[in-house]
Amino acid sequence: MVQSPEIVPTSGSRVTVTISRHTTTREMRRSILVAMEGSPHDLVIDLRAVAVMTDTGLALLVGVNARQRARKSALTLVCAKGSATEQALTRRGLTRVFTVVSALALLPPA
Repeated sequence: MVQSPEIVPTSGSRVTVTISRHTTTREMRRSILVAMEGSPHDLVIDLRAVAVMTDTGLALLVGVNARQRARKSALTLVCAKGSATEQALTRRGLTRVFTVVSALALLPPA
């Protein structure tokens, strides 16, 4: 069963999207676009439950990052240290592009 990502307003200027283990890229894209609606705000995408990050998923994140920058808003990714997702980001040099933290408590101030 595919579980829809959870979208939670974290503070006045930040929204967090939590991606579950079995979320498809299509569902992830739809949820992120919903979370980005309205006035510009910082976006956090929690990927800690994601077991495998596909190239399509990475391309989606690159596009979201570009859109957030155009809106003068931040994008932060949360993924577990040493996880397959963190390794995929590192192998492709994307840890230099994204702000990546290992826990929600480590988010930069909003």
